[in-house]
Amino acid sequence: MDKVNFLPWVGKNYASNNYFGKRIMVLGESHHFDKNDVVDCNATTDVVGNTYLNQRKGLYTEYNRSMNTFLKFERALVNRYTTADESSEIWNSLVFYNYLQESLDAPRVPVKEILYKEAEVPFLQVINKYQPDKLIVWSDRLYWHLPEICRNNSTSIVVDGESHQTSSCLLESGKVVDVICIMHPAASRFSWHRLHNAIDTFLN
Repeated sequence: MDKVNFLPWVGKNYASNNYFGKRIMVLGESHHFDKNDVVDCNATTDVVGNTYLNQRKGLYTEYNRSMNTFLKFERALVNRYTTADESSEIWNSLVFYNYLQESLDAPRVPVKEILYKEAEVPFLQVINKYQPDKLIVWSDRLYWHLPEICRNNSTSIVVDGESHQTSSCLLESGKVVDVICIMHPAASRFSWHRLHNAIDTFLN
């Protein structure tokens, strides 16, 4: 993965005996760091493992805006309030990767098209390495910037009156990965109660 600037978080149980009984990759769009922050290739692992999961355990008390994003998403996966131990079990069963390989100044800002284009090769290196069964994409904006190879058979499913884009991604190995796009968990309208049924339908 020589083109990847931000390595993915890879849960220790992702490859086998994981919580979901299948390999799930979660795709966020970007990191947001201040210009003075020191950022390296382990930024994603640090955000999930050292910041979020340690916050859940009460070991890290500094506020981080990503906490509620991860919390709402994990609860959408399992459809219940989660304990710190459950958070650890869930994220140790997932791969999480941020698509853009340059940090943005803030969330929900315009993104230059070239950044999406430059992110295609690193993303394909990651997904081909980890061979997920399912790919959950956070936000329509990101979904429509995925490489075309990951938008095969693009259609939509309607669950509880809400439409969700789905497709398939053909890997170099010949494996076909199922893809769904959901509302970004950071959105104020995101309801983990409501999103669970769509995710559950997709996963099963």
